[in-house]
Parts: sequence; C-alpha cells; structure tokens
Amino acid sequence: MALLHRVAACGRPFISRSSRLLQQRCQTVAAAASNIDVALQAQPPPAWSSSQESAVRRTIVEQLQERLLNTGLDFFKDEDVHKNELQALWYKEWVFAGHDSELPKTGSYLALQVGAYPIVIVRGRDKKIRAFHNICRHRGFKICDDGNGVVMRRLMCPYHQWTYDLDGKLAFARDFGAKDDGFDKADYSLKPVALEAADGHLFVCVSDVPKPFEPLRDHFETNYLAPFDLKSSKVAYQSRRILQCNWKMVWTSTPEEGHGAVALANGGMVTTAPDYQHRFMNVTKTGSLSENESIMDHIVWQHYPNTWGSFKTNHAISCRLLPISATQTELTIKWLVPGDAEEGKDYSLQELTGVQREEDLQQDAVDLAHNGPEHGDAALFVDWYSTSMVNVLQAEVNIAT
Repeated sequence: MALLHRVAACGRPFISRSSRLLQQRCQTVAAAASNIDVALQAQPPPAWSSSQESAVRRTIVEQLQERLLNTGLDFFKDEDVHKNELQALWYKEWVFAGHDSELPKTGSYLALQVGAYPIVIVRGRDKKIRAFHNICRHRGFKICDDGNGVVMRRLMCPYHQWTYDLDGKLAFARDFGAKDDGFDKADYSLKPVALEAADGHLFVCVSDVPKPFEPLRDHFETNYLAPFDLKSSKVAYQSRRILQCNWKMVWTSTPEEGHGAVALANGGMVTTAPDYQHRFMNVTKTGSLSENESIMDHIVWQHYPNTWGSFKTNHAISCRLLPISATQTELTIKWLVPGDAEEGKDYSLQELTGVQREEDLQQDAVDLAHNGPEHGDAALFVDWYSTSMVNVLQAEVNIAT
C-alpha cells in the first residue's frame, strides 16, 4: 500500500517489472521484424549505386550486347555476374516451383530456395494454395526445410516455436502478451510471395511488382497442355542433384540432354514467346495421334530461366533449375503419372525414368554440358538472357546504351 501511495504521489503509472520486460521484448521483436522486412524486399541493395559495382555492370552490359559470354568476364563462373543476374532475373521473373498435385491435402507444403529467398508454398484449410517467405517474423529463422512435407495443423518455427496458421497469420508467439502490452499478432503474419498457377504448374515471383503472367497461362491452358490433365496427376519419382556448374551451362548444353532442339512432327505446331522466354512444341509422331486427331499426345516446352518439360498421354516429366552459387545448380526432375495409376500395373519406374535415374543424372548432365551457345535452342536462350539482363541493368543503374 505504501508503494502505491508513493507511485500516486509522483504521478507515474505503476508498471510491474514483468510488464516492463514484456514491453521491452515486444519492442525488440518489432525491431527484428522490421529488419527482416527490409531483408525481404526484392529490390537491389545499396551497392547498386557504388562506382565499383556500376563499372562491373557496365562491363556486363557491354559483353552481353555483343553476346560474349566467354570473353572478359566469365559468365559461367564470375561471382559478380551471378549476383547481378539474381537481382536482374531471378528476383523479377516467374520461377517454376512445382505442381499443385504435390499439395494434395490441407497442410501439404513445398519449400524451395530462390537465391537468397526461402519460399514455402502451402495448401490451406480453405483448399487455396498460397506462397510465403519461409522466414519466421521473430528472429528470421527458416521454418520449413526444402522439399515436400505435411504439417498437421500449422507451420511452426523450430527456433522459438512461433506458430502460423496455413493462411500465414501468426497464431501463437511464446512469452508474448496481447495488444495491451504493445504486441499485436496481426502485425507479424508471414510475408506473402506472388503465386500463379497454370494447368497444374506453380510459379512464384519475389518481386513486389511481378510481370504479367497471362501470356504463359494462356499457352498452358488453351493451346497445349489442357488435354493432359496434370492437375489430377501425381509424382511417381523425383531426383534432386547438385550440379557442379553454372545454371546457364545447362541451357547452353547439347540437345541430347533433353531440352535442346527437337525435330517437329509433320505439320507440328510451335509457339514461341516474342522475347523467346517460353516455347511450346508439338512433337507428336505421324500416326500416333489418338482417335480425336485434334489432341496432341507429345508436347515439349521450356520457360526461362528455370524449367522445361515433356508431356505424353501416359506420363510427364518436369525439370527445375535453381541457382545455388556461380558454380553450383540444383536440378530437380519429377516424373508424373495419372493420379489413379498403380506402379507395377500401369507403369514401371525403370521404364519411366530410363537412364536419367538418380545414380546417373549428375554425371550425365556434367559430361554433356557445353561451354558455348552453338545450337539453336542455346542461341535462343542467350538472346533472351542477354536482352533481359541488359534491359534491367540499363534501367536500374542508368547505364547509357
């Protein structure tokens, strides 16, 4: 009672030690969350404006205008090139992540790493699929390991057990109070990532202002892949390997790797984006069409910077590239079959995957990698890559043409 009289006499409100500690903790978390938010901004860092960085980018632009990837700066090994293409391409383009059939039920998730950005894609209780930065708003800890998984009810950070609903809202924060203590859970939801779906394919973009997705979706759903019903498929087998080469090396390799030039069928249809970023090709062999000859039974396609695939009536293959460093690339290949197909009855894994099984995949890819763009598809890639890089670098660092 005497303490209360003294507090009243001095005119200051009474705040317990535990309340002060809680308020201090809330202030600390708010500061940490603010730092995390800054780190998650998909914008070039301040180094863009430094004279040394500008000189490097000017050299990049000059070489790319002449399509010189192996002269001067080595575009397949140089760390400065790698850093700039992350900012100019990977953090601005739509990146293939996986298939919505990989998220069959509530709590199913797919996690991946795009440069410096961990991303998690999860199916919510309302059956919607959402993408978030896979970073806890408390201390910036990674929530889900890369790959596929299922959570029972919520996403939980393994560090301090902050727990998020499947729609990204913060559900539980250990040792934190309510709004009266200065802590509002609504302020600490997971940060969303732009997500688009096209006929069973999921794409993410970490930019705050993503490019229009409709041109790619239209080709997926209208002209080419609609007959294959990939939304009802399932992954029969997948292989993930770390290639000891730059991601561009895969695109500029020989055709035998599976994403190079393919002979079109007689009268085969091919659609290429005006900037060459994506291409769909009908490679159905003469006489192999179904009874309804308007339906194609073999399509190959590619979308820069990170995916290509092949689709047939009884299975599909999708390939995904993700850069790890200037000299390392993650390559994930997935073989998909109809959702009701049974192994041993409807398909054989050995026949399905052939020579590209996990034990052979890395060596094959490295042995077949080619240093220069000498093939038709490689030239298309180099044109798209060079033009895209030059456009972004000139616009954002004010490099004269």
